Amino acid sequence: MKVLYVAIRGELSEGSGVLKKIIAQVDGLNNCGVNTKGMIFYTKDPDKISRQFHNNIIFHEIKYTHSFFQKTWYKNLILYNKIIQEIQKEEFDLLYFRYPKASSQLLRLVKQFPFKIIFEHQTKELDEIKQTQGNSNKEYWVEKYLAPYIFGYVKGFVAVTNEIKRYERKRYSYYNSRNKKESLVLGNGMDVEKLPLRKVPPYDKAKLELLFVGQIAPWHGVDRVIKGIASYKGSVNITFHIVGTGNELKNLINLSKKLELHDRVLFYEELSGEQLDKLFNKCHIAVAPLALYRKNLNESSALKTREYVARGIPFITSHNDPDIKMKSSIRNYILRVNDNNEPIDIEEIIQFTNRMYQIDGFENHFREFALRSIDMKIKMQRLKQFFEKCFIEEK
Repeated sequence: MKVLYVAIRGELSEGSGVLKKIIAQVDGLNNCGVNTKGMIFYTKDPDKISRQFHNNIIFHEIKYTHSFFQKTWYKNLILYNKIIQEIQKEEFDLLYFRYPKASSQLLRLVKQFPFKIIFEHQTKELDEIKQTQGNSNKEYWVEKYLAPYIFGYVKGFVAVTNEIKRYERKRYSYYNSRNKKESLVLGNGMDVEKLPLRKVPPYDKAKLELLFVGQIAPWHGVDRVIKGIASYKGSVNITFHIVGTGNELKNLINLSKKLELHDRVLFYEELSGEQLDKLFNKCHIAVAPLALYRKNLNESSALKTREYVARGIPFITSHNDPDIKMKSSIRNYILRVNDNNEPIDIEEIIQFTNRMYQIDGFENHFREFALRSIDMKIKMQRLKQFFEKCFIEEK
């Protein structure tokens, strides 16, 4: 079986968890016997990632020479022409596509290669568009009415949570109630061995260091932690380290200034390598998504959560995860809080930290769980089986 895996990104960065996941997926599929080529489109590459050598991955930069050509339809025309050319050149059996949202060019692609495409869904697309752009935006209405028509031409889909699978199942059957699509719930994975197990820092109950890492969006609820720090009146010295960029970053900076937390909430550009390792070794507790309700979700398969587990740092979260279930062997190392808009109770985090740092070797328990449950080798073996099921049935 020959597979082309396509992902459309904006700016590439060395610290991007999504980029690391895509590379690990392509490598993982090849390692378990699926002949896979990756195709990543991007608009900016400040870290020169596209010049680095990656086995089986093609990088395509989309350049704009004139403002007229920055229109979405023109960008999509370039993208999908390149995808079609690649499929025709190498005669791929299956196209695995990180779902890019609906467009007329995507419809052209699925019509040209009917039932050879599997989409990977990471979110409830309409709810996310509504959260970031509002439902009066043209993209929302194109997604609402064109996407179900596009889905009629694909073989099936992969969803990273059960909740997203149920959501997509309704959209896939909107025009195609008699044509049931193959589906798989597969939480995000990570190449665990490429992440160092952190060195657990000492904790003296006088100073608590918190950490958030990732692309910052409203549904991550980082503002809840900042507001919690502002409300906290206890004696423990709290420092919150926020690593990453995103549309929400400016709002968080303004919020921390408004609350006069400039010395307690620290912002960093995207870090990677030894710089990021040092910060993980310094911090006691990490912050996973805390406001998924803002995009109408109860479950998540966040990459940042998986990195926390792989590196061995306890964390707080407000949602369910298909892999990291609260009944699992690491349940005592996770603080579950309410998924709402209220400031996080810092005293509750302190009590959680006090309990955690009385346990010897919790970081090793995290690591063992990561290798057993979220490692990309395991994930890609399941994806391979799903491909084979779809491929055999198609034959």
